[in-house]
Amino acid sequence: MPESCEKHLLPIKKSDVYQVLTSLVMHSEQIRWARLNTFLVLSSLFVATWVDVLVGTNDFPCKAFLLFVLCLPGVFLEVLWSRLGWRSSQYIDDFHDKAHKMEEEFLEEMPCPFHLSENQQSCRCFALLATHRQRSAT
Repeated sequence: MPESCEKHLLPIKKSDVYQVLTSLVMHSEQIRWARLNTFLVLSSLFVATWVDVLVGTNDFPCKAFLLFVLCLPGVFLEVLWSRLGWRSSQYIDDFHDKAHKMEEEFLEEMPCPFHLSENQQSCRCFALLATHRQRSAT
């Protein structure tokens, strides 16, 4: 980077990083639900088409083959959706873990939503903060 650009860079605050991580978790969750909804709509269309061909038509020579061919996009869609769902979960887990670690440095008065989301009886960050305060007081 040119020297003039480096002078104008401000240090990144932890609160800004935490805010970005929170936004990334929410965005990733929305993406995952949007993918699920799309998958359900497409799967429903294939199932409706399959049932329509099975029940709504008279027997014809290639009916069984057509029903088999209509199953193939559904199988492909399932494999694709499973991979995308796994990948989305990996991103969410990564962002969640990083935000969880940052919460351990929060002040006692601040909420710990990533800790509380795990249904813990007490927020671990409060215990860590109390331990840290006891060490720094001595």
